Amino acid sequence: YYLRIAYQHYFTNYIYKDVEPTEAEVKVYYEKHKNENDRYKTLEKVRLQVIRVSSQELANQVYQRAAAGEEFSDLAAEFHETNQAFKDKNGFLPSISKNNYGPVGRSAFDMKVGEIHEPVKYGKSYIVIHMLERLPPVPKFYNEIRKEVKRDCWQERLPETRRSEIDRLRKKYGVKLNEGFLMV
Repeated sequence: YYLRIAYQHYFTNYIYKDVEPTEAEVKVYYEKHKNENDRYKTLEKVRLQVIRVSSQELANQVYQRAAAGEEFSDLAAEFHETNQAFKDKNGFLPSISKNNYGPVGRSAFDMKVGEIHEPVKYGKSYIVIHMLERLPPVPKFYNEIRKEVKRDCWQERLPETRRSEIDRLRKKYGVKLNEGFLMV
């Protein structure tokens, strides 16, 4: 136990302190990995227009009319009942991710652009969904995720730093190190 604590202390306070990447190195790391790493991207989002009504019968009527080709905005202006979650009188929602608006968001991600979904129960109301657009994941701005990128860049350097320190100690002391104990 004491040897393990000493090992961790040695590497943390004497070896890894010099591994800290510079701001320029972090930016280069971000540019290299921003399209590969999902943590550096926004979630896929969709833009929807919805019509919220309080009865299932009315929701089915609205859906039938929309599916028959009536203009969705006209139907929204006529039938949409606003509430706190769906404030816009024409039912336009801001771009949402899959976990927004519960069953509405989950249903939307199974749709194609331009498709109209059958009424979905949402609390005490029913929602008819019109898929307007899919927004693919895009890289987040560097300033938003700078800390995560710096941590990833730092962690990528640790194994090589550990290996070079172990090699240095081997040459200096001529002892055989227990590699299993060192977790290398």
